[in-house]
Amino acid sequence: MNQDIKKLTAGSLRKLLIREMKKFIVALKYESTASDLEEIRDHIRELMTILTVKEQEETFSLSNHRE
Repeated sequence: MNQDIKKLTAGSLRKLLIREMKKFIVALKYESTASDLEEIRDHIRELMTILTVKEQEETFSLSNHRE
């Protein structure tokens, strides 16, 4: 995993995820190769995993901050 991606905020990760999803849609439209689609798909999965962890961390941090 790219360490720079892990440093992004949840909001920035969401924006990046949306861009990658749009990229995937365009790749489908223009009949990209299966390997290209798989690469984009895998990147989307990686981003989703990182975003999930980041959101959990931020939620936990906010809930601890309120106490």
